[in-house]
Amino acid sequence: MSYSTLSWARGPRQKLPSARGGELSVLRFPPTTSTLPLAGYSLSVRSGRVSVRIEPGEYRRLKASFLERACHRSAETLEADFAGVGFQPYAPVRVQLLNIWRAVNRARQAAGFDRFQLRAVPWGRCIVPPFSS
Repeated sequence: MSYSTLSWARGPRQKLPSARGGELSVLRFPPTTSTLPLAGYSLSVRSGRVSVRIEPGEYRRLKASFLERACHRSAETLEADFAGVGFQPYAPVRVQLLNIWRAVNRARQAAGFDRFQLRAVPWGRCIVPPFSS
């Protein structure tokens, strides 16, 4: 059995023995790599901490999709769509979602429609313990 981990360090891919048996595959990225795209997210290191955001291309598509539907859907439908975007609301992701929410409400207000509520923005993360069976 093998496991994988990601590391921002110099050097090629390494295989190390694992305490669980098998081997541990370590993928190393140079510290100069600013972001790592992964499953629709963009991971980066800022001030020594990992920062998780929506990948820029995905963010632009998501924002354009909501702006396109802003004046053609009811507020309730937009709220339901927004609540189901599928991204965990880490703080930087939440900021991005709030920016989309503001842009959609500006477009709705300019067209004379009701704004949709802030409660539609996902706020709490679903915490999943690692290595649970």
